[in-house]
Amino acid sequence: MKILIAVGAVNALYFAILTLAKRHRAVADLVLTVLLGLVGLCFGLVYLALEYDELVLLLPLEFTNLLFSPLFYAYVVAMVEGRFDRRILWHSLPFGFSTLYLLEILWLLSEVEIRLLFETATLAEGAILFNTFTILDRVSPPLYLALSWRLLRRHQRDVAERFSYRESVDFLWLQPFLIAVAFAWVVIDLPLLGSAVIGGLTLQQSLAMGFSLATLMVFYVGYHGVRQQPVPVTIKPTPDASGIEQRRYLRSGLTDDEVRRHTERLLGVMKTDRPHLEPDLTIRDVAQALELSEHNASQVINVGLGTSFYDLVNRYRVDEFKRRVALPENEHRTLLAVALECGFRSKS
Repeated sequence: MKILIAVGAVNALYFAILTLAKRHRAVADLVLTVLLGLVGLCFGLVYLALEYDELVLLLPLEFTNLLFSPLFYAYVVAMVEGRFDRRILWHSLPFGFSTLYLLEILWLLSEVEIRLLFETATLAEGAILFNTFTILDRVSPPLYLALSWRLLRRHQRDVAERFSYRESVDFLWLQPFLIAVAFAWVVIDLPLLGSAVIGGLTLQQSLAMGFSLATLMVFYVGYHGVRQQPVPVTIKPTPDASGIEQRRYLRSGLTDDEVRRHTERLLGVMKTDRPHLEPDLTIRDVAQALELSEHNASQVINVGLGTSFYDLVNRYRVDEFKRRVALPENEHRTLLAVALECGFRSKS
């Protein structure tokens, strides 16, 4: 198991360096660098604890969920909104308080008592703060996973209103990671929480399961984090509108007649200028062509045409593809080559 932990530590630090060295680095990359660096540090402490049989080195890791859960949520926020939300710093207060408490334990308890605490993995009798931090540490992952999932789903809905493509901007790769973290919580943290009361899960068992999954997840998030490019348009998720498009635009300033007029202008632009042939087309480009704000351009598409920006543009691309693929000069060309000329960015 020590080899596995060493591999996890090296992977985490390696991907942290790669993320920091990215040419086009975004705020989210800096958050991910900190996250991976701290994960690598934790792996290193566990390796040293097992290598030299010094379980006291594991004491600082007792409540790390209180740090990593809000830090990962900060990463998702930075990905979606393109900025670091300083309010999330308040979420790290429980970890700060728990760290001070652990320092007190380190000062007051003997090495034998600390070893017994880890080997039994039970709630300390009469230690109210320890029990409280233990419960908070075990329940924080599902809380922040739910917040991250909700934010990610809102972002993916908003992508359809801003972009004519989804690759690299919908962060779809994050969904399997969130599911994996949820699975890890169910098979590791939940039994640990139960064992705090009824016993049954040893330190070696929890470490083996935890670091096997953690090593795989470090590689996954590190690999995709390094490949992820900054989103060209910052998106701030909009509140849910319960499927009622008109409700979203009550204060837009456009009347129904203006929406109809701009809809006709939009159709004219799509027919004459053919902006759909541009693979990186965004709502900002169309808004500039119509001399409207992005919000009003979105209203024209959603209300005036009853569709999303993504579906509108790609419908034109499909029609262009059908027209071009029937031309004699394209008879010997591949379908992918013709499709790329029609504005599609990739085979998918």
